[in-house]
Amino acid sequence: MKHIIATIFLVTLFSCAIPISKFTAEEASALGVAFPIDTPPARYPRQAAIDKVDGYVQFVFDVTPDGYAKNIRIVKSVPQGVFDKVSSEALSKWRFKPAEKKGKRVKQLNVTYTFEYKMG
Repeated sequence: MKHIIATIFLVTLFSCAIPISKFTAEEASALGVAFPIDTPPARYPRQAAIDKVDGYVQFVFDVTPDGYAKNIRIVKSVPQGVFDKVSSEALSKWRFKPAEKKGKRVKQLNVTYTFEYKMG
């Protein structure tokens, strides 16, 4: 069976990472940080599934005030190039409840996310 395990972190102004996947929408809202609300999964590439290849892709991106992932950059992928395209395509379809500051939606910079692929 194919499993995709994902962990999301938010890099704050204090340069520390907060695992926002453990936040409820209410907690994220109270903290004023972006929160994923619609997360279509990445598909397992056919050849990687046939070959039983595991791996991951780490991203850094920004969340716009209207809740879109933009400026998506791959930080690291293992094995390189195998899962990059499907992960990027999935992440570009995600929607977020944007960060807020003083009640106004703001851009959230340097959100990090890792897609993990494991054949189980």
